[in-house]
Amino acid sequence: MFKRLDLNILYIPDEYNHNATDTYDEVLVRMKELNLTEVDIAIMHGQFHYQLPMITLESSHDENNYNDIVKYHISIGHIHRHSVNGKILAQGSFDRLVHGEEEPKGAMVVTINKITNNTEWLFIPNKNAMTFKTLDYRKLVDHEVYSELDKLVKLLRPNSHIRILVSNESLLAKNKHEIRNKYPMFNIEIQSKDQKDQKEEHINLDDTVVINSFNITKDNIMPLMEKELSKYDLTKKEMAVIDHELRQVF
Repeated sequence: MFKRLDLNILYIPDEYNHNATDTYDEVLVRMKELNLTEVDIAIMHGQFHYQLPMITLESSHDENNYNDIVKYHISIGHIHRHSVNGKILAQGSFDRLVHGEEEPKGAMVVTINKITNNTEWLFIPNKNAMTFKTLDYRKLVDHEVYSELDKLVKLLRPNSHIRILVSNESLLAKNKHEIRNKYPMFNIEIQSKDQKDQKEEHINLDDTVVINSFNITKDNIMPLMEKELSKYDLTKKEMAVIDHELRQVF
């Protein structure tokens, strides 16, 4: 029970049990001990089945189980992609950190109305999220690749991450340094048609990317969000409430 907000909050840390079913069984036992048939919100670290449908993992939680026992909403982190499933509000990562996630990144503001028993949420996109862009140039010859890239780089910020897919026959696949030297302001990765993913045992260190990151704290979370929040005509009082509630998280 979070007395200040008069909310029953379920908290589940990452990898609490190897098997997520065991975790859910413990949750039910604990709720029974507290004479609870439901909790108001759940804060979890991990993933639900729907977030990784292509992989069967014992550690994945069952979304139906938790949607049934949570009244308002479930906040879960770990998978970097933003998604909503019933009461599940997966905020995703605030910044873009890898290729293959070109969808918007950002934060969520969630409001609980205890009078109407309703939850409202707002996704606030991070307009300054790092750019990771994949370009499929496998059907182009080398000079066409350079022509397309010359057009694209004019639209991208320096330090953007570009992944180029080329055919095995392409000279670029055999001479990766040439294209990196031509566009030194960008982080460029080149993959040939049949190249395996980055989980391959032998990794070419020349292809790895170093990402500069920073910690989000109670002192910088509001400045990071203020620019986007200003677009929603919030009053100073509402901004102060958001600031106060965000600081309670840390």
